[in-house]
Formats: sequence, C-alpha cells, structure tokens
Amino acid sequence: MVDLITDKIKVENNTDTLNYRMQITTQAATASTLTLTTNSTGNQAFTGTTAGQIVNLGNATTFQTGQEWWIHNQTTQNISIVNFANTVLTTIFPETRSKAVLRDNSTTLGVWILSGFSQDATGNVLVAIFADTANAISNKFLSTENIASSDIQPSVMPGNSSIRKVTFSGANTTASCTLEFRINTAVGTPALSVAISTGAGTTAVVEGLNLSVQSGDRLNCKVAAGATSIGKPLVKCYY
Repeated sequence: MVDLITDKIKVENNTDTLNYRMQITTQAATASTLTLTTNSTGNQAFTGTTAGQIVNLGNATTFQTGQEWWIHNQTTQNISIVNFANTVLTTIFPETRSKAVLRDNSTTLGVWILSGFSQDATGNVLVAIFADTANAISNKFLSTENIASSDIQPSVMPGNSSIRKVTFSGANTTASCTLEFRINTAVGTPALSVAISTGAGTTAVVEGLNLSVQSGDRLNCKVAAGATSIGKPLVKCYY
C-alpha cells in the first residue's frame, strides 16, 4: 500500500470508503482564545479545569463553504464559540461536543451552522447544565455559568423538543429538595417541579418527564424547597 499525500482532492461523484480519519489536536484549556485557520485540524479537543476558553471560528472568507470543525469539551468548564467579530454563537458544556459547518463565506463573519451533541447510554441528548460552586439552599437559583446563583443565568434551548430526563448530584451525605423549572421567566408558577433525593457521590435520575420547550427558550432552575445546604449541586437536563 502506498500513501498518497496531497493538499487537496476533489471528487465529483460519490465516495466509497472503509473508514475516515479527521486529524485531532488535543490541548489544555486556557483563559484565552484559539482562532481557527486553514491549518487547524478538524477535531479540536480541550482538557483540564481552567475556565475562560474561547474558540474563534476564524475569518470565513479564507475557508470554503461546507468546511467543518468539531469542538470537543472534555474540561470541567464551559467553552464559548465565537465568530470572527468575537460574538458568542454558542456555549459548549462540559462533556459535550459541538459541530460548526460554514454555510456562507461571503463575509469575514460567515454564516455558521452549529449543533451540539452529548448523549447518555440510552440516547437522551444533554441540553442544559445548572450548577453552583457553593452550597444551595431553599429558594436559590442555579446558574449555567458556574458563578453566583443570584445572577440567575438561564440555559438557552437548542431546539424544539421536550425535557425528558433530569439528573441531580450534590456533595451532601443526603440531599433532598424540589427543583423548579421556569421558561422565559424567573417568577410565577413553575412549568415543571421535580422532587429529588440522593446521597453523597450518587446521582438521582428522574425520567419520563415531558416539559415542552421551543428553540431559543430560556430555562431557569431553582432549588425551591427542602434543601438545607446542598454542597455544589449539579443538575443536567436531557431531551
């Protein structure tokens, strides 16, 4: 077998291949911006615990339409994806990956198609993570940015679907509470209430839910009742 090394191959009909390999670059996350170029590998993976990592999709006029990148977040922090003007296009949660495909390269900003992926063992898609770096007590909102919960950072829904599953973990020996979810508001009657009970180092799983959401809806999560100082709560919501 002889390797063929070339800068570009254009195929004008169907391609039939046994397998396909897109090169990957793995790096530790830093509080800085990585700007993609024509020399960037198609897979960009980040590891570590440092917050503040940003991925700039680069100057779209230097790319061809249909070009794509996978951004893999294997860190414990969120990663922001921005366009060439540093406008945030999406946020990648920990344990999640996002695919960016260039649809229009007529301007430096480009038009990008972005989609996020993270699934559990049964195919549920992770769409929201709420957390607090301190303790949660009754009537405290959790944040999607790992900052003070009083700031009430909602999670923006990526598509029209329903929240089917919620998981909860905390640092207590035992943790029980009720989680309230509200859509596009932080007050009023909750759209969904979920009773939680778990122990330290374990995860409570509540399935069979049906909270309908629309693309762009902002979902809030509040520890509503029963909590007496839950250490570092973590809530994950799945379609």
